[in-house]
Amino acid sequence: MTVQLGPGQTAAMHTAGGIGGQQVADLYTAANDIPARQGMLSAMLGDMTRMSTGPNTPEWSNLMGRMVQLGLPVPGGAEGQASRENFAKMASQFAQLQARQLGVITNDKLATAMISNPNEVFATRTR
Repeated sequence: MTVQLGPGQTAAMHTAGGIGGQQVADLYTAANDIPARQGMLSAMLGDMTRMSTGPNTPEWSNLMGRMVQLGLPVPGGAEGQASRENFAKMASQFAQLQARQLGVITNDKLATAMISNPNEVFATRTR
């Protein structure tokens, strides 16, 4: 007995297969990103041990950066300032990776990722 597919069933099966294949590819890509994200978070944690965080940190960081440029002594030294700058850069990159996982990057998605992931305004410890 030979079974024939009805009209449109072949096209529907090809479409469903293509969607399934794309989902597998997306999951594979996301899984490959995990070690890079873990590495970024580990580096950010290391930077946090050499810097202070909390409210007004971006303004404080800008002031300390200018003091370092002028050769003035700063709390935490030049190493602390370098850690703050590296942390801010990596936090931005991490948030962009997270936003990309939400699909097409929009300003709203990027803003959500920026405030919901580690950033220099977070307190060192939450109580």
